[in-house]
Amino acid sequence: MALTSGDVKASLSVGHEHNLIDFLIVYGRLSSKEAVDPKLENVTLKGIKISYGAKSARKVAKIKFNREQKDYEQAKSLLISMTKEASSKRGYSSYLIREIPLPSKPIEILYWILFFAITYASFTPAETAAFFVNYLHVSVPAATKTVSAFKWILNFLFVTHSTETATSLNPILFKYRVPIPKRMLASVLCLVEGKFFINRFQRLCDSVEHQQ
Repeated sequence: MALTSGDVKASLSVGHEHNLIDFLIVYGRLSSKEAVDPKLENVTLKGIKISYGAKSARKVAKIKFNREQKDYEQAKSLLISMTKEASSKRGYSSYLIREIPLPSKPIEILYWILFFAITYASFTPAETAAFFVNYLHVSVPAATKTVSAFKWILNFLFVTHSTETATSLNPILFKYRVPIPKRMLASVLCLVEGKFFINRFQRLCDSVEHQQ
């Protein structure tokens, strides 16, 4: 069954507000302050109309295709291509990521347990050393060195993971327009897991791109 104007409009309406904003800014040449509350009003073989602005003063932007399309299947394909181009020009992906993947695999859970154990040991050096001496029968010098090693490991992880958060994770969060509360959660997870979390989050992003 051939696509209709309504079919194409419906496919670009729900959950695509960010794409319409990209259209208004890139193709409509509006500022980000102007391109607010967009709504796709009409789709034809020649282009689209997007309304935007406050409810009391709505405006309409007409965005024309480079040439008239033969049918709405072709129009939809062109719009998808234009969506990706507009997002790319603004430094974004055309897809949004709103969920943050939490640790779920046994190896990930084990890592978190070890991390909290090292953190606890680093912040309670006297108690940890006493535990090694009294219950594990480790000598005092060896227990002290072990606690010092835990502190070094924790500091190393903090510096390394902070760098990875700033240089590797943040650009991905920006690209997929992750909401600020979710960005904060992702940053905390990355500070603990580092590359393990970044790779898990990147797999989620790749799956979203592939599915759609």
